[in-house]
Amino acid sequence: MKILPSDFIQRIESQFPNESSVFLNAISKEVVHSLHLNPKHSLPLEFLGESVPWWENGYYLKHRPSFIADPLFHAGGYYPQESSSMFVGAIVKKLVSNRTNIRCLDMCAAPGGKSILLSEIIGENGFLVANEVNKLRNSVLRENLAKWGRDNWMVTSNSASDYSGVKNFFDVVLIDAPCSGEGMFRKDDNAIREWSFQNVLQCSERQKDILREVKDCVADGGYLVYSTCTYAPEENEGAIDWLLENGFEEMTLDIPSFEGIRLEVYNGVSTFRFYPHLTKGEGLFVCVLRKTSSAGSRGKGKGKKKIKAVRLEEVPNVNSVRSELVIQEEGHFFEVPCKIDEFEYLSESLYFSMSGTELGEWKKSDFIPGHGGLLAGKFSSYMSLELDADDALRFLKREDIKAMTPTQGWVSIFYKGLPLGWIKCIGQRKNNYYPKDWRIRYLES
Repeated sequence: MKILPSDFIQRIESQFPNESSVFLNAISKEVVHSLHLNPKHSLPLEFLGESVPWWENGYYLKHRPSFIADPLFHAGGYYPQESSSMFVGAIVKKLVSNRTNIRCLDMCAAPGGKSILLSEIIGENGFLVANEVNKLRNSVLRENLAKWGRDNWMVTSNSASDYSGVKNFFDVVLIDAPCSGEGMFRKDDNAIREWSFQNVLQCSERQKDILREVKDCVADGGYLVYSTCTYAPEENEGAIDWLLENGFEEMTLDIPSFEGIRLEVYNGVSTFRFYPHLTKGEGLFVCVLRKTSSAGSRGKGKGKKKIKAVRLEEVPNVNSVRSELVIQEEGHFFEVPCKIDEFEYLSESLYFSMSGTELGEWKKSDFIPGHGGLLAGKFSSYMSLELDADDALRFLKREDIKAMTPTQGWVSIFYKGLPLGWIKCIGQRKNNYYPKDWRIRYLES
């Protein structure tokens, strides 16, 4: 049995008087692992079990494999993701059904699981801005989004206060708020050790600070999806109360009921709650509120920062690229996922750590093709090489591969039909261009 803080136990007994015992006992049960299968590939993985009822590409696992030792994981064939969090995808999918050109923001996005869901939902005609202020976590976010192989996202590295300069812009804003982590007690003992009621109150204030800074970037009639992995009313109902007093209105959602998910209406707002004794997943709270109308116009640039699309012939061997959306930054070419004037407007307030799909860069007379561009299917006219599992792991560790290469120059590397990265063959050498920050540093025992 896990040793839980006494203050937490007392609050759960008060909050759930008729089920506190079974609730608390469930926190000590074994974690149920799950993953999000990339629909671009639909791999027949032997460790997949039952499907997650609320997400068509979600699966519980028969057993947890060593993800780090599976090249298909590194190729974006799937993403290990907690099943409860996939319900955020089900909510956003309901909100934007029959709509196109969706502007979406994931405010607290790292490590990227919910951003992947959002990029999948909004499709090629919408675009996602995923934000993470922490530099290390921002790098992980960029990696996970790039591996998923879509071209409708970009990443910012900004504090919430920077977003206060973006007005009336996004159709959907997700704030998966930093919280006290009570819903993670079953899988994370550190969350238990770090918990205190004082921390709950501090998280509640921090959440309101984020809401205060970000609320104005939601477009009129747009949606703010708010979620936490905690059960604390101060962090859940407290956020709803604040939003209702600050420009948002209640709304209910007609979403099919699923066994174990508790739907409750609080002050007119539909709330969805995942508890450890009712679902296979971990704890989650999620709700949606609608932005009321204001007198402001939809956000547009002020002309302070002009960005021009480049000529497509400057980027060799690309296909499936929207030529009017290719830009150059510090020598690197990117395909941005939005109109140039939209990108200009956002750039007035925000710092982009990844402006879109990386297509590559010129170094003297040599064009170095971008890793993200390969994963998103942006290149043609390059030879490819399929590796076996052992060679794929060598490649992912940035070691020399044993396979014979088909040509000199740039070669794209694949494993079971999924792209992994680039090598450049010069004579007998095979230079490995897999990103250094992504390389496998160790394998699980």
